[in-house]
Amino acid sequence: EAINRSLKQRGVAVAGADRLDVVGHIVTQDLLAAARVALMPEDDLTLATVAKSPLVGLSEEALFRLAHGRSGRLWDSVVQEAAGGDADAQRLQATVSLWMSRADRGEPFVFLSRLAGPDGGRTAYRARFGREADEVIDELLALALAYEGEEAAGLNGFIDRLAKGGELIRRELDAERDEVRVMTVHGSKGLEAPIVFLVD
Repeated sequence: EAINRSLKQRGVAVAGADRLDVVGHIVTQDLLAAARVALMPEDDLTLATVAKSPLVGLSEEALFRLAHGRSGRLWDSVVQEAAGGDADAQRLQATVSLWMSRADRGEPFVFLSRLAGPDGGRTAYRARFGREADEVIDELLALALAYEGEEAAGLNGFIDRLAKGGELIRRELDAERDEVRVMTVHGSKGLEAPIVFLVD
């Protein structure tokens, strides 16, 4: 992670790690936070998390203005400020209310695919993380679809299942792309590259 972060900070094209922690990835965490807020908007910390995420995009200052000095729940403050004409509060309330209306159906794949697709989540995360975001979102949607095939489809149940254990996927890194590949020694077995750095 440190190597990937350093490369990205220096503007070096990087393919990412050969193994990807889907559940632990920030994209997944944000999407699951949106699902939690849809089920329970009274969770102040999770609501604040999604407010600042690319899914809503409030600034630190806007969130502080809505949260600081309130007497009750953050959601109540958002509703009150939205009624008073605050544009940031209106945007957050409209977004969360839309999610809440969808959460009633309880189908995790439908809920998450709308977040990623029509709601613009995939585009927002791709701008920040590159094609790694696509891989994480695709794998999360595959997990949601598989879950619906095994269990009574419930958004809360899907969130609970993912919270129990991380899902690691092995990534197929394309050697033809002009990118740095950061891999474990085990993952790189049998591959060739014109330049290889072994990092200790």
